[in-house]
Amino acid sequence: FTNKAAAEMQNRLSSLLEDDAYGLWVGTFHRICLRILRMEGEAIGIERNFVIYDDADQRSLVKSLLKQQGVEDMITPAAALRMISDAKNKMYSPEAYEEMAFTTEEEIVARTYKQYEEQKRQNNALDFDDLLICTVELFHTCPEILQEYRERFPFILVDEYQDTNEAQYRLLRLLAGKKGNLF
Repeated sequence: FTNKAAAEMQNRLSSLLEDDAYGLWVGTFHRICLRILRMEGEAIGIERNFVIYDDADQRSLVKSLLKQQGVEDMITPAAALRMISDAKNKMYSPEAYEEMAFTTEEEIVARTYKQYEEQKRQNNALDFDDLLICTVELFHTCPEILQEYRERFPFILVDEYQDTNEAQYRLLRLLAGKKGNLF
């Protein structure tokens, strides 16, 4: 489900409603979380002007961190990033991931994950996985903001729900609340 597909869905909804669907939020999980964090992120210390690291930015940072550790020959930046992303999608913090690290590769990734997060924080940057994680954190930390979004989204429709990961699932459960108007 891409931004292009979301735009197409928004256009179709506008046609069906014979009205501007402007009040509806149609988008990917990442696009919607980006919008929420731009408006509300300061409540958890995220500046409105944060940058989003793309694949190249992430790879460059992780490559540098692996080189600093002297382990660049033991794991590729792409492999380390896949493991970090997997941990984030399961909602594992760097500390939780470090506790679970068993193999040498996992220990390297645990150190890298921690440094990666610190460096991004210093650079006022988030990656795509952070958009979800930080929105979940925002809603957990600020129940008044969560309540605003529950009122804004009394009904939630998710395409391809079976493909949601843990972070997306938690976000949806928070937003749906007790009413559970999740389709």
